[in-house]
Amino acid sequence: MLEPKDFTLASGKTLTINIANFGTAIQLSQALLKCIKNAGIKLDKESISNIDFSNIVESPFLINALVQAILDAFTDAHIDAVFWEMAKKCTYDGLRVTEELFNNSIDARQDFYQVKFLILKENVLPFFPKLRTTLAEKQA
Repeated sequence: MLEPKDFTLASGKTLTINIANFGTAIQLSQALLKCIKNAGIKLDKESISNIDFSNIVESPFLINALVQAILDAFTDAHIDAVFWEMAKKCTYDGLRVTEELFNNSIDARQDFYQVKFLILKENVLPFFPKLRTTLAEKQA
């Protein structure tokens, strides 16, 4: 079983992420790949498992396409449904991450997009180990 990961959010609250089951996580990765494809980023079978955006600053097209893919992902109804399924396994400052949490706490809404991004990111990165390495290097 995968260990939960804790993240400190901009508000100082703690988000604990438990990775979703394989079926839910693969739905997310497929939906995200569709957003990437629809944004005009070409991927073949070889490049899918080796996604590498390390040269992103060298290509204005890639930057624009990646931003478009991210915006599409954040507004995609299927990804939203998958997110809420994954969120059920996570906690925000000790409370289960549900729509009700953000409905009942106006203060929690400031963290919503960071919570969503982190849950989606942590559930998709196991499929793309090179991307995890690239992101770690960029953060260091």
